[in-house]
Amino acid sequence: MNPAVVVLLSTGFLVQAQNRIERMLARGMAGVIRKPHRPDELLAQVHSILERVKMSRAGCAFAHLPASA
Repeated sequence: MNPAVVVLLSTGFLVQAQNRIERMLARGMAGVIRKPHRPDELLAQVHSILERVKMSRAGCAFAHLPASA
């Protein structure tokens, strides 16, 4: 809908939906975190994504590396 929106998917269905998740990541979804997750894991994932977005918008080449699942 809006390519400027950064999306982090939080799901409990990672294994069952792996193909769909891989397609979403290939189309630009920022990342995936599997439930249940601890608050520190969520915070680390959000921090990592925000850093990648910041570097991408600043024009850094390595900011375009694929997100880890």
